[in-house]
Amino acid sequence: MTPRLSVCIHTFNRADLLDDTLERLHDLARVDASFEVVVSDNLSSDHTAQVIAKHQRTMPALRHCVQGRAAPIYAAMSHALRNARGRYVVYLADDDSLMPEPLWDYVARMEREPDLSAVYADWIAYDDEAKRELHRYFQFTEPVAFGRDNPIGLATFMLQSVIYPEVAVFRRDALLQSDCHVRRGLYPFYLWAYRLSRVGRVAFELTPYYREHRVLQGRFTRTYWGNMQMRLSLIGDEFRNQLETLVLLAIQDAGATHLAGPQALTARQLIDRHLNSRLMLEVTRAAADKDWLLAVELRRRMVLWSGPGTPEEQGRDALQITFPAALQAIQETYRTLSGVSGLAFEGFQTRQVQDFFRAHYPDLPLVEPGAPGAGTRPVIVRKHDAPDGAAPGDTLALDRLLDTYRVNTIAIDLAQL
Repeated sequence: MTPRLSVCIHTFNRADLLDDTLERLHDLARVDASFEVVVSDNLSSDHTAQVIAKHQRTMPALRHCVQGRAAPIYAAMSHALRNARGRYVVYLADDDSLMPEPLWDYVARMEREPDLSAVYADWIAYDDEAKRELHRYFQFTEPVAFGRDNPIGLATFMLQSVIYPEVAVFRRDALLQSDCHVRRGLYPFYLWAYRLSRVGRVAFELTPYYREHRVLQGRFTRTYWGNMQMRLSLIGDEFRNQLETLVLLAIQDAGATHLAGPQALTARQLIDRHLNSRLMLEVTRAAADKDWLLAVELRRRMVLWSGPGTPEEQGRDALQITFPAALQAIQETYRTLSGVSGLAFEGFQTRQVQDFFRAHYPDLPLVEPGAPGAGTRPVIVRKHDAPDGAAPGDTLALDRLLDTYRVNTIAIDLAQL
């Protein structure tokens, strides 16, 4: 008997997370039991097989599909979806969860509207430890749908509304007709969505059925996170290539051959806006990862195209991005040197800078200026550059570094250090 719905999961060496995800899927049966679960196993070497076998005792429609060879992320996703047998298909990461009622509502809608090839839904970034919603992703206010007759409308909507077409209920036969491989950008989500619109209508809805567990329960540890590992590609040339392909296909299907004149300028501005919309998120993530040098590089792009922001925002950038980036640069320089005993600080009235290094780089030795060493010398860190600008190669000036890594014209007052 053909299942009504296939839940497709890709996994690799995350048996404990998969165990929890499969346990949560029993909630789907509270609403409707006519579904199967397809686990695509990317040649896991942990106890994934035992976890699946355990759940098969209470979930007979659970299938374990082992890939023939290790595959990159998208190929592994495609393997899971192509092994599905249901009339409708959803993808579920092995560390996320589904909300049964809205999911089944979308399935019912697709049954009522057989020309729908996919329903894309907003999703929830979720703190599973605190059991609370962090944020959602869609930025439009009314549901909308597009079909074969409106290729330009679909492309414009996804660019203007900054849509990430990732979470959807698919009609399986339409999905198989729309599958496509890409060499750049990892996930061909935009091309999928567009090709699905050439098979039937694609709808965009605001009610979520999917929780992305951005924060896991404390008992779990992520060994890898595909979305985070690919994140910088979502503001770079790999992602631009997908958006440009989307625009080209849309204008070709609308009867043109290419963009020119004002249309080309508008399309470029929309693509730039789409890419830049993620920049602040990546700045925040870089700072959280203690990579303030990367945060500086990304924030500079925002300032160039969107301005430095309010005085309060500029001051925050100076203290939370530029200042720690300058100190990160000091430790990066230290690690390139040999025959040095540590960092020594001259001209500082407080120990705030030393405290930063103790907190963030505890393995980096801090020594007192002039302290005796076994034939080694320290790297001297001064508050201000030498008057003539000529300092020894193993001397670093904080004011010079702050200028090197500035993102706006707000000066940091060093008098309090």
